[in-house]
Amino acid sequence: MTVPDEVIILILHELFARFNFTITESSPFDVEVAVDPEMLGKVFEELVTGRHETGAYYTPRPVVTFMCREALKGYLTARVEGLTPQAAAAFVDEYDVSAIPVTRAGDVLDALERVTVVDPACGSGAYLLGMMHELVELQRLLWSSDLIAGAKELYQLKLRVIERNVYGVDVEQFAVNIAMLRLWLSLIVEYDGPGKPPALPNLDYKIACGDSLTAPDPKSFQQLALAHELIVTYREAKGKYLHAHGEEKRTQKVDIDRLRHDIAAMPRSGGVVSAGGFDWAVEFAEVFERGGFDVVLANPPYVRQELIKDLKPALKAVYGDLYSGVADLYVYFIPDAPSADHTAIASLVWKCLDAQGQGPEVAAWEAEIDARVARLYGLTEAEVAAIEGTQVRAASGEEEATA
Repeated sequence: MTVPDEVIILILHELFARFNFTITESSPFDVEVAVDPEMLGKVFEELVTGRHETGAYYTPRPVVTFMCREALKGYLTARVEGLTPQAAAAFVDEYDVSAIPVTRAGDVLDALERVTVVDPACGSGAYLLGMMHELVELQRLLWSSDLIAGAKELYQLKLRVIERNVYGVDVEQFAVNIAMLRLWLSLIVEYDGPGKPPALPNLDYKIACGDSLTAPDPKSFQQLALAHELIVTYREAKGKYLHAHGEEKRTQKVDIDRLRHDIAAMPRSGGVVSAGGFDWAVEFAEVFERGGFDVVLANPPYVRQELIKDLKPALKAVYGDLYSGVADLYVYFIPDAPSADHTAIASLVWKCLDAQGQGPEVAAWEAEIDARVARLYGLTEAEVAAIEGTQVRAASGEEEATA
């Protein structure tokens, strides 16, 4: 299709000229009026084909920030000996380091540098960007507070987080491409060195395309512990690939594919990979060798069970006793059998979506969702309101603004 020059001129000068564009993407408290890379996620939600059938809905920033912080508080409390839940909450939520003993600051930094986070339904990368932002800010806080010496430049810090900490998988290649683009934009905007910025990292083995649900349970792959040297070589090859270009990139890809084939050929206790299934224990063997991901975050696709008939045989084969013929797709992203609250929330969410937010019963449905979410996660009414993004307090302490 050919687009006339006149149309392009109208788009550039009459449409785009009305907006202030930026490539900076950070927290939900930004007050700059600009179109930033988060818009790519919203565009993805609008452009994706058959959104009702695929369950692709964009996750707002306040929700992302809340979930990332809650996950990090639980992780740090469990990982850092002597760090109380109150100290972790003050550190993560308020950026207050006063409750962190100097003797524990190194342990906190080490935990932040080592954490592995995955979004198994990453879409356009909202949680990946959100977690990168939180990890970067918390590490910078430790350095700026003089608890830790040797602060790194923001560009290098973001690059390290992308290389070491965040992973994503999505069934849509279009979504994977947008997630990569948002990470690249967030990284390149921080480069402040002399000359041209270095080439962007290759993220093919960090943000991958595949079906998260139709692969064997990684726990069935118990031989990984016996292949330490092979997996070390696999991890090193992936690390080299991140920064390889030209012929070196092609060579590294061949090596990675060969190593992946060797790992996949190892015996496992049961299960086969379905067509299109993402084999977690193979693709991310360097993570599962050490027990799996520390944090799993997702806004899973809300697809009704009537629309996944073709997928049900594969789901039954993978999930066994957890399989239910009337379960919506999102249920299979929950590691254990869903509670009555999970089931009720899914049903109520669908009612609200079908009603498109209109009608006399919607308010009652939303109130019940809030109550059940609060009960599931031990939240107050104010915290539930903050998750919904109805009231977000600016970081500067200004008055509340409606999202």
